[in-house]
Amino acid sequence: MLVPAQFSEIVGGSSIIAYARVVDVRPEWADGRRWIDSIVTAEVVTYLKGGSEDTITFKVPGGKLGRYRSVVVGAPVFARGDEAVLFLKSNGAQGESLPDVFGFNQGVFRVRVDARTGQRMVVPPPVQAVGPTEGESQPVRRGSLDRRPLAFEAFGARVREAMASTRKGAQ
Repeated sequence: MLVPAQFSEIVGGSSIIAYARVVDVRPEWADGRRWIDSIVTAEVVTYLKGGSEDTITFKVPGGKLGRYRSVVVGAPVFARGDEAVLFLKSNGAQGESLPDVFGFNQGVFRVRVDARTGQRMVVPPPVQAVGPTEGESQPVRRGSLDRRPLAFEAFGARVREAMASTRKGAQ
């Protein structure tokens, strides 16, 4: 079961936040051929938190190898050319060097170009908790401002604001 995370949790729980363009997706067997993971390599346009390399590589569960397909409900699927703001976290397992996406699809904010303005817009993931405080239950509302695409600059400001409030809460 996937529990929706608040935006501040996604920001605080991610060691790397990067706006990137996918350049390669490579499936590989995992855990002694029990399932398939996809290894995604992306060219970084800009970092919002952590990181300094020109490319980042991370893994997502699921993929297709030959006649075998591994599907994980809620896991993001990437294709070459996709643009997204990625929220990545260390998976903490010994010997694992590739980060994971935070909260499956919750850590992938797709970037689309607005046909009218030509501006890059950041689209929130399909599942994300909304509400003024953690632990408070609030119904999902159609047309909520938290669900609307934001211009990349405004989204970056929202990330910086969440990082600042996370630092204040830790002090």
